[in-house]
Amino acid sequence: MRTFDSGATRDTIEDKLSYVKALDPAVLTRYVEYLGKHRTMPDGSTRDWDNWKKGIPPETCLDSEGRHFLADWLMAEGYVATDNHGVVDEEDTLCAIMFNAMCRLRVLLQKRGYMRRSTTNSTRLLPAKAESLLHDIDRHIPPVVTNRTCGECNAFYCCATDSRKNKAGDCFEPKESA
Repeated sequence: MRTFDSGATRDTIEDKLSYVKALDPAVLTRYVEYLGKHRTMPDGSTRDWDNWKKGIPPETCLDSEGRHFLADWLMAEGYVATDNHGVVDEEDTLCAIMFNAMCRLRVLLQKRGYMRRSTTNSTRLLPAKAESLLHDIDRHIPPVVTNRTCGECNAFYCCATDSRKNKAGDCFEPKESA
């Protein structure tokens, strides 16, 4: 238990994950900028930010990751790396390595049941330690607004849902179904 000069108390921080200390906001910002830059498809259309979560075969990611690793290695050795588009940018190369590694890691985590796909009324599939860490996190996650249909009248609603328990919360204005 921690007690602050004000008299306020909080639980201990031992054995809790620290995303703020473990991650760097500048790195994450640059990575998301990289993703934004690559949302535009060759035909001019734009893919969704989370399109990659639909699943990219690990061998495809590994092949791409290998090309970017080689470009990174060349640049680290003082060479100029190029690809089909010209000279390769070092920051973009590192972001591409991160992207491909995350795609591969996501597939591995899904296969071993560490993650669950977001389906209604599904059971959370997390290791026991991660499950216990979510206890504190659950209280701090704001509701997620999702589109749902009412179980009684089948009207289309935009509902606040508890993203951890996947239960509909307070319904707001009905919307036209798409």
